[in-house]
Amino acid sequence: TMRNSRLVFDETPAFYLPFYTRSLVPKKYTLRLEPGSNSRDGLTNRTIYGYPFTPNTRTRLMWDWRERTGNGFGVDHQYSRPDIKGSFDSYYIKDVNPDPTPAQEKYNILWNHYQRFTPKLTGNARFELKNPQEFGNEFNKVGSQILVENPVRGILSEAGFNYQFDKSALRVEADRQDRFDQTVSSEQFI
Repeated sequence: TMRNSRLVFDETPAFYLPFYTRSLVPKKYTLRLEPGSNSRDGLTNRTIYGYPFTPNTRTRLMWDWRERTGNGFGVDHQYSRPDIKGSFDSYYIKDVNPDPTPAQEKYNILWNHYQRFTPKLTGNARFELKNPQEFGNEFNKVGSQILVENPVRGILSEAGFNYQFDKSALRVEADRQDRFDQTVSSEQFI
């Protein structure tokens, strides 16, 4: 607790606060408001509420308000123990702005999981689903004025096991991709 705190620059009082208090106990929840604007969505505001339901988890609930585009909702859940780590992330928006594409529902789901079964055997799994496939894609610069869209995935699922020997490792992995890449084809392929 601070009382009568002052900030002084070169003997000139610049700021005065009669009373200030803050708990040193870690906060259990967080609440963030992120206002903004852009040309397509108009005014925007993202509200994020985070809460640790257990000592090994943290969940964030998101609500996006967009003046011209519509409301978006999301959940981000992370869990961690010494032998298990993972995250589940999902987002949904009903995009009502018809420019440049017609109004449509957009969503993505991403799940990552890692687990240590024994000191030498570990496993991992990943699942990603996007609709439409270009929703949330990133762009890379390949030249001074050239942007190229990263390869996009409709559905991606991967799973694998890793066994660590003394001087080598054995990895077994399976994956599946339903992929659409505009630089290669105008058709979806697996």
